[in-house]
Amino acid sequence: MSEAPIEIGRGASGAVKRFGGQSPAKEPYRFVLGDSPEFVIQEPDTGTMLELQSDRTSLRQGLRLLLLDQYETAEPFIEALSWDEFIDWQRDVFEYFGLDARRFEERQAANRFERRRRRR
Repeated sequence: MSEAPIEIGRGASGAVKRFGGQSPAKEPYRFVLGDSPEFVIQEPDTGTMLELQSDRTSLRQGLRLLLLDQYETAEPFIEALSWDEFIDWQRDVFEYFGLDARRFEERQAANRFERRRRRR
């Protein structure tokens, strides 16, 4: 039995959409927390973005993935922020790179609730 080849990615107009190698890299995200030195976050690769969106990744792990070797230096400055300042900064970082910060926060809240429920 012979079948005609299937043309994957071919739309109704016959055009093929191409992904990859066409968009310029995003400028690094630069920031200062209080009186910290300047930190720089490079655009994460797709593997990192997928890990950040994983249900198993905590917010702290997500920040480690973004800050890489800068995390240890940044951590005391991050922890010195008020909660409202932290949320504003964290949302800004995540949204800059196209991540859904609110979805991440909701997932973290659900995970905390579940952990507390299991402890009782």
